[in-house]
Amino acid sequence: MGVAGIRRLGVAVVLGTSVGLNMFTSAIVNLALPTLANEFRVDITTIQWVILAYFVTISSLHLPMGRLGDRFGRRRMFLIGSAVFAAGAVLSGFADSLWSLVAMRVVQGIGGGVMQAIGPPLLVSVFPDAERGRATGIIGMMIAVGLLAGPAVGGLLIDTFGWQAIFFANAPLAGLVLVAGWFVLREPTGTRDRSFDLGGAVLAAAWIAPLVFFLNRGLRDGWLSAPALLAAVLSAGVMLTFVLHQRRRPLPLLDLEVFRNPGFRIAVLTSYLGYGAYTSVMLLAPFLLQNGLGFSVACVGLLAAIVPAVGGVFSIPAGELTDRFGHRWPRAAGLALIAAGTLSLAAAGTDWGLADVIPRLAIVGVGQGFLVGPNTSAMLGALPTNVGIAGGLLASSRTLALATGQALWGGLFAVVVTAGAGVAAALDAAPADMLPGFRVAFQGAAAVATIAAVIAARDHHRRATRP
Repeated sequence: MGVAGIRRLGVAVVLGTSVGLNMFTSAIVNLALPTLANEFRVDITTIQWVILAYFVTISSLHLPMGRLGDRFGRRRMFLIGSAVFAAGAVLSGFADSLWSLVAMRVVQGIGGGVMQAIGPPLLVSVFPDAERGRATGIIGMMIAVGLLAGPAVGGLLIDTFGWQAIFFANAPLAGLVLVAGWFVLREPTGTRDRSFDLGGAVLAAAWIAPLVFFLNRGLRDGWLSAPALLAAVLSAGVMLTFVLHQRRRPLPLLDLEVFRNPGFRIAVLTSYLGYGAYTSVMLLAPFLLQNGLGFSVACVGLLAAIVPAVGGVFSIPAGELTDRFGHRWPRAAGLALIAAGTLSLAAAGTDWGLADVIPRLAIVGVGQGFLVGPNTSAMLGALPTNVGIAGGLLASSRTLALATGQALWGGLFAVVVTAGAGVAAALDAAPADMLPGFRVAFQGAAAVATIAAVIAARDHHRRATRP
């Protein structure tokens, strides 16, 4: 491996670490949700906002930050995002109330949104098409490492130091990304674009929060309740205004013509559906293991680490298979395995032990490993001349799925449990009375993943350039 190869590897590791750090944060906070719910004495649909605020912020900023990177420099914006992320992590650790914690998570989400939007274009600018599968495999491995370390480390931190420690743990990791990025990353040549659609940026960010609020509250309070209806109308109205605004702009924030590319359109859809289904495990597995089955938080952390551990093992082989055979079947297989794993978790019983839980989580992990790299390669390869938009939408589809998926599965779990057990808050129910909520949510997620697998299997579009 020559100097250029070593540099490319360094870029992949730095960018992969930044994505893995976002996943680490998500996983570690998801693990802490049962503890935080008990700390602040709220139900699952309220405590969810600690994680939803982060995902909503990231989803809202992907497109604007991608364009700002084109204008002010991708390397510069990436380093700023790393610094903001670290500051938000520290401020979250010092939060003294639920809603101050939610506010600081917004700050952290701003930094995370910048890193996620800028990372893919920087990656594509360094790696040729023939090596992109390998690069995305490395990123998939780093995502898995982040998801693995989050729950494993988080359980020990919460048990030993309290929930604040999980946020303080983020700061030095973000600092490491900042320092490494300063030395390793270079500004791609010919990427500056001085145009910026401020109105489009505001509209692109403004429709996501009311959509998530609608999903979060609609199941609990009723789809026709005044707050839910208002949120739905607001979200739809802003989204429509954004589309019309973009069509009139000579240099739009989002060129809607990219959706005429069928390979790209399918990649966005399968990314959204696949991560949306996987989110059910991220959100509900800690509650199932801790509240439903009675495992300690440290044990729950180790069990939750199974999914990303297995995913990490399979992510690089999935990338190599994509380079050799294309993305179609590796991606479809990953989605099918996510469907099988979530469906198997729907059968949970109060008598389940480690032997029942571990293989089911492992199946989900294999599916996650086969989804990340192939789908990333498909999306970036579909728009080889417009990687800024591709990178922004890649990150947007993933985090929007995590935000809307968590709102949907959490709300569905809560409404099933409260209706069946006759309690005001789902987490006040007896363990056996929680199981129907887990069953319905996991069955719903399995159906979504199955639909995504069918769509992926029917995708006959190849990358623009094959090795």
